[in-house]
Amino acid sequence: MKTLIVPLLCCLLAILGVSPLRAQTLFSYGPYKVSKAEFVEAFNRNNQVIPPTAKAWRDYLDLYIRYKLKVQAAYDMRLDSLPNQLKEASEFRSQVIGQYLSDDSMVNVLTKEAVNRSREDRRLAHIYIPYSGTDTAAAFASAQAAMDALKTGKAFSEVAMSYSKDPSVAVNKGDIGWVSAFLLPYPLESLAYETALNSYSRLYRGSNAYHIFYVSALRPAKGSIQLQQILLSVPNGSAPAVGARQQAKADSLYALLQKGADFTDLARRFSDDNSTYASHGIMNAFQPGTYEPAFEEQAYALASDSALSKPFLTSRGFHIIKRLTVFPANNGDSASIFEAMKTKVSADPRIRIASEMSFNKARRLTMYKAFPVTAAVLDRYIGSFESGNSADEAVLQGATVLATTSGARFTAAAFGDWLRMNLGALRLAHPPYSNQALLQRFLDQSLMQEYQLYLEKYNPAFARQLKEFKDGNLIFEAMQREIWGKASSDESGMQKYYAAHRQQYSWGASFSGVLFTAIDLASAEKYIAALKTNPASWSSLLTPYNQSILADSGRFENTQLNFTVSPSLAAGSTSAPVYNKEAGNYQFVLLQKWHTAGEPRSFADARGLVLNDYQQVLEDQWINRLKKKYPIQVNKTVFQSLLP
Repeated sequence: MKTLIVPLLCCLLAILGVSPLRAQTLFSYGPYKVSKAEFVEAFNRNNQVIPPTAKAWRDYLDLYIRYKLKVQAAYDMRLDSLPNQLKEASEFRSQVIGQYLSDDSMVNVLTKEAVNRSREDRRLAHIYIPYSGTDTAAAFASAQAAMDALKTGKAFSEVAMSYSKDPSVAVNKGDIGWVSAFLLPYPLESLAYETALNSYSRLYRGSNAYHIFYVSALRPAKGSIQLQQILLSVPNGSAPAVGARQQAKADSLYALLQKGADFTDLARRFSDDNSTYASHGIMNAFQPGTYEPAFEEQAYALASDSALSKPFLTSRGFHIIKRLTVFPANNGDSASIFEAMKTKVSADPRIRIASEMSFNKARRLTMYKAFPVTAAVLDRYIGSFESGNSADEAVLQGATVLATTSGARFTAAAFGDWLRMNLGALRLAHPPYSNQALLQRFLDQSLMQEYQLYLEKYNPAFARQLKEFKDGNLIFEAMQREIWGKASSDESGMQKYYAAHRQQYSWGASFSGVLFTAIDLASAEKYIAALKTNPASWSSLLTPYNQSILADSGRFENTQLNFTVSPSLAAGSTSAPVYNKEAGNYQFVLLQKWHTAGEPRSFADARGLVLNDYQQVLEDQWINRLKKKYPIQVNKTVFQSLLP
């Protein structure tokens, strides 16, 4: 019978929603308990020893006990009610809440997807069948007929010529050229990238048209390119003589460029491209799919920067282009590429997918429930705010509940207040909000406000981060009051501590001299040359370099410096400047005297070290007082279960 006790207990804890790990108390301090789960979680976030050793576990247990005692002392002193503590906690909450409101798992999925898609360009053909309003029957019938034709094996170009309403189909037979990630609206991008090579896509219904894609080719992503161009316009419908005249002019300009003429000057004088007039032909960088295929094929065929194309014809006229630079696609797997792509995804409309998942999460966690309002009632109610007819406003009593969460009710009165503030602007939006969309926007905003206000209740990770920040701030405040402030002001106590431990404070291998820090190498070398003539006058020689070189004179241990001073450097000599990569500056020393290791430090020389040690003494005394106030009890069996 005894063997059934543990499994039965585990089952009971599971039914109650308590994991066995969390139910185990690892240690207590006075009346307060710390679970094994809490301790393990903290250890895993902070442990630097991989794999963890028994010593690492024991050391961290001591640290965590001290941490919990300090936090409790801060609460005992009511430091959490200080205005500065409340202000900093509120500001930190505002800073980090955003990362908990979006569905980060979905953002990561979208980012990984975008990274993968950005590695490949796709050549597409397109069948486009538009419709107006909600009457899609005729367009759907045409689109379905196109799909049926494709299923019989007809060439995509033939079907496009028969069914596509794209004005350019007569010329390109549906071929729209190369496209890359982020160029198309996200649903169409997904349609393009989910379709296999040499295959047509599923039929997709957009907001105003049906779409079918065909993927005719794939290639590694070309990245973005920046050009400078001269355009000699040939408007649609121009007489043949106009085209011939512009072609002859383009050939003449190309000949001048071949002889060394300045591209910028010719673009300024002759180009018809109004969009690049102010920049003398310099275009914004673009990626495949931005312009028509005839233009992009010429652009990406340029093999090097400054390469020129021969004059070529597109639907706009004759072009001569010059490659300025190429921005290669990021094809690696580094964390920096992922984070850069995450930023791009977060600024793209596709992020709405993650936002909608966040709304769904908020609805689920808050137990959100909306109550129906008929279209007729809603139309009269919202219309009353536009017409001023208060009788129609009465169709929804202020106390009418439109939706609820576990902790709030959203009423018609609140909806009315919201309409008074927002209705005008939302009616002017493009397209304007429908009445049902207005109600949904109000409910969504109210839900998210409620969710944000009590997010700690719904998101344990958010609550934990806030508590860690708050507790860390409280410990800092308590340490300032109990340790750091007392130690630094207790000169007598430090003197006594120094006298009792004088043997601890001796110099290592060191030298007396001046440490110089220069912002540039030229200043350092020029000053060193001056020092060689008169090292004793180092201070006055430094005057012309007040803005570029800093000096610190004193006694330095070799281990204090970021570089090594050669033991052979003679007194009165200067070391060569050494570049400090982290700080971005140059350092060198003027050596005045070498000292052997073991010489005692005076109190003045040792003061910083003494202060640090004296603070530790005061902290240990404080912890001992707290342990008497909150006796520590460690469950040795539970702790033993953690050890390897």
